[in-house]
Amino acid sequence: MAAESSGEGLSVPDVNAMLATLDQANLPPEQLQLLRQRLEGQKAEKEGIMRKSTQDFSMFALYLPGCLWQRVQSSEENLSVLDAITQYLGTSLGMRCPSETTQATLASLLVARQSPEHRPQLMAASSLRALYLTVKSRVGSAMTKMKKDPMPKDCPYIQMLPSNPADLPEAYKALGLEFLVHARDFDHCQEHTNEIHKHCC
Repeated sequence: MAAESSGEGLSVPDVNAMLATLDQANLPPEQLQLLRQRLEGQKAEKEGIMRKSTQDFSMFALYLPGCLWQRVQSSEENLSVLDAITQYLGTSLGMRCPSETTQATLASLLVARQSPEHRPQLMAASSLRALYLTVKSRVGSAMTKMKKDPMPKDCPYIQMLPSNPADLPEAYKALGLEFLVHARDFDHCQEHTNEIHKHCC
């Protein structure tokens, strides 16, 4: 009976840890094989759910470290900044399947970082759609590459980034990440998200 229920409600890292120590368990070979099969089955099921479920990382701007905010505020080329943010969200915060809202917010940040005189031309419907499609393609390619590599074992999986970094699960807090919240920049970024949604999503 224990073998049948083992693994229920566990996370993928928990299942991996159990699988790693399974050979040390003092169990009959038949029961050991059954337990391994059930754990591997649950792991595959949970990983499938993780791959299929989109993650709402639209509050990502609240989680960027100071070094990335410096790049956002610099004159660095848009796609270079986008790649850096995408890489950080994937490797440090566990983003693998970003929602459309997340990608629209990424696009809106690229609009917001432009100088005021250049911003109006980017806000034209055709320009917004072109930017959104570029972001979607670029982020999609990055996520495809990341999915081929195992997620860092110390990087938790989360479905949605909370609007307050203090509300992050304990597993994230243990990573010791430092966030530099630029509320004014984030509010400015949010101004454009609705427009991008209207024309692109």
